[in-house]
Amino acid sequence: MVVGAGVVAAALLLAGLPVAAGFWVFGFGVGYVVQRSRLCFVGAVRDLLLWRIPSLARAVALLLAVSLVGVAAVQHFTGAPGNVFPVGWHTVVGGLLFGLGMGLAGSCALTTLVRLGEGTAVYALALAGLVGGGLIGLVLRAWWTARLGAGTVVFLPDVLGWPLSLLAGLAVLGGIALAAGLAGTRARGRWPAGASASRTAKGFRAGAAGGAG
Repeated sequence: MVVGAGVVAAALLLAGLPVAAGFWVFGFGVGYVVQRSRLCFVGAVRDLLLWRIPSLARAVALLLAVSLVGVAAVQHFTGAPGNVFPVGWHTVVGGLLFGLGMGLAGSCALTTLVRLGEGTAVYALALAGLVGGGLIGLVLRAWWTARLGAGTVVFLPDVLGWPLSLLAGLAVLGGIALAAGLAGTRARGRWPAGASASRTAKGFRAGAAGGAG
């Protein structure tokens, strides 16, 4: 697999496409890490709520914290405004519906692509739902905006300044990671002798993946 990825990258370089080669290598690396780590936003919530296993939740919090610092640095030092979208009650409703869809599919958008790459064809339905829903939302965006309103644009650095907004975001993510760790600590000792929440969760994931395949 790694050799094949290297061959493709070399072919792109020889074809005079260094940017495409860089994107290919980066995408391959990210895909490999996600596939091996089983990183999943749905899995993070599921493991924490069902079995009080905090590892994925803390990994997602760390991922968001690193992304927050990186994006903040780029926006602050380059002046790039980024895409700041308005929020409102419809944002909450949309988030709940999207979360419900992820729960039913058993994976987030990222993991859906990973499962398809592994050959689990049933996740093509989840991908079709993601693409179809996105297209419908794009087509009906003007209609929804006219009836529900555009919402309110809130850019925290404009309200709190860059240092405080960054610290606030990191504090929230740190609190989530801490709460996840405490939930996992309190859950220890509740499992019967010889049982393990981690092994139970792994068995559930393996059974779910086998059933999906």
